[in-house]
Order: sequence, then structure tokens, then C-alpha cells
Amino acid sequence: MPSEEKIKKEEDKIPALRTYKTDTSEYVKKRGVSLIEIAAEEARGRGIKIEEENRFSLKKIIIISASSVIIIGISFAGIWFFTKGQKEGQPTSFLKPILISEDQVEIYVYPENYPRVLNEIKKAIQSQTRINQLLYVSLVRQVGESKVAVGSREFFRITGASPPQELLDSLENEFMLSKFYFTKDCPILIFKVAAFDSAFAGMMKWETAMADDFKDVFSLELSNARSFFEDREIQNRDIRVLNDKDSQPLLLYSFMGRDYLIITTDEEPLKEIFRRFSSFQYLND
Repeated sequence: MPSEEKIKKEEDKIPALRTYKTDTSEYVKKRGVSLIEIAAEEARGRGIKIEEENRFSLKKIIIISASSVIIIGISFAGIWFFTKGQKEGQPTSFLKPILISEDQVEIYVYPENYPRVLNEIKKAIQSQTRINQLLYVSLVRQVGESKVAVGSREFFRITGASPPQELLDSLENEFMLSKFYFTKDCPILIFKVAAFDSAFAGMMKWETAMADDFKDVFSLELSNARSFFEDREIQNRDIRVLNDKDSQPLLLYSFMGRDYLIITTDEEPLKEIFRRFSSFQYLND
């Protein structure tokens, strides 16, 4: 039989409000406790359980938040490394030209043999092309089984050009080298601009050395060149031009809006590029 002490302990337990009404009433009469005391005991019991559940929920929230922060951090790190590589002139995956051309020639670039690459570029610019047609000179590098495009900074290294740092920092890595034939071979460079104001200021600084930098690759004859660029206007667009002493253009540059920088050697190719940028059929989006 149960001992009196055990029976007393069982009797001393306050029944939960969820037990039968008769059990509760009997306990109230027998022990002299009120329904309020029983309710308070029940609330304390449930409060412990709620507190434990809240602690568990808080723990889950902390774990999920920490995981999200780590994922976001990894994503930003990847973007930073990709952007850094682009700015440092690493090969990029774009292969489509900025503008659609009628013809294309591909030149493979080998960093250990830039002089050979430069000669290939000059040959492409001087190659036979139909009048009023654009030839895209695609500079590419083989990386494993993939073919990637050479960026603007490496192009400057190939040609030996030394633009101001302000200009380099304001250009994207994407650019297009092409050639347009009208009455002569006219090379054209189109650069994607990241910061217009800096690009404009950088080009103004570069004017004193730009012709010498492009003399080889563009086959410029500078013995009769003037020593300064002048303001001109073509198709209601502002341009800067370096003329020879007979007022014939040797080098011109202009901006297409705030997004592209165009450098060429004559007015006709510049007009053609303006026309193509204004026509959806030539935009390579």
C-alpha cells in the first residue's frame, strides 16, 4: 500500500485547470486554496514552456541571419574580384562588337609577342575593304578551351600608348577596334565610358601625346602636324581635331552622349559611327 507521506504529496499537487471540474472543486475544499492560486500555478507552468520555445526561435533567427550575412559577403567578394580583374586589364568574356559590322577579322594575342600582334593589327587596318563598309578587328586570347576578348588596357599596352591614368580609370574594359574605308583606310576606336567627366578631362590631357602614341598603329604622318587640337562641330556634335598645316585632319575624337569615346583619323568615319549609333539595326545589345 502507498505510504501516508506519498499520498500526502500526491494530494498536495495543485491540479491544472484542464482537469475535470469535480477534481478541482474537491481540491479547493480539501486544501483551502483559491481558483486564482490554481490559475497562477498553471500560468507559471505554461510560461516556462513558452520561454523555452522563444529561446529556440531566437536561436533559429540568429543562425539564419548569420548564414545570410555570409552568403552576401561571399557574393560581394566575388563581384569585387571580378571588377578588379577587369580594371587591371584581364581578359573579359565579351566577344560581340559594340556596333555591328559588315566584316570581321580575328587576331590572337600573345602577351610575350606584342610586336607581332601590332603588325597584325596594322595589316588588318590596311587590308582591302569595300567602300562604306566597317571591318571589326577582333583581338582575342585563347584561355583553355574558351576564347575571350582582349580589353582596352591590354590594347594600350600592345600599341605602346600611354594615356593619362585619369582616362584609364574612366574607361570600361570593353572597346572596339575597327576600320572604315571611304577614300582611304581609316582606323576607328570606340571605348565604353564609365565616368564621362573624368574621361573628357583625361582626353584633354592626352592631346599633347596622343598623336605620337597612335603614330605607329594608325600609320600617321606627323611631320606636318600642328601642335594643338581645335574645336569643331560635325552633325551638331562637338569634336576635337588635330589638323596638319594644310588644315587636313590627322586625328579626331568625340563622345557619343556620355557613354562612348570615339577616336579616328578622318571626318567620314566619324560621321558613319554617329549614323550607326543612331540606327537600331547596328546596335549590338
